[in-house]
Amino acid sequence: MDEAVEAILKGVELMFSKQGKRFDKLEAGQKDLQRQIGDLKLDTPTQKEFDTLKSRVDKYHPLT
Repeated sequence: MDEAVEAILKGVELMFSKQGKRFDKLEAGQKDLQRQIGDLKLDTPTQKEFDTLKSRVDKYHPLT
């Protein structure tokens, strides 16, 4: 009986350790996504900045 219990416990422990590794990968991926989003925010102009630049360009190169 003890051997069966030990085998079951080892199997359960193995399943949990594999799940923990999967969560670690997910957390690492999430951190990478957050970094990429932060990088995009730094490079992306605000709507106000965009509108200001657009009006300057439209003044010299209208689309009509």
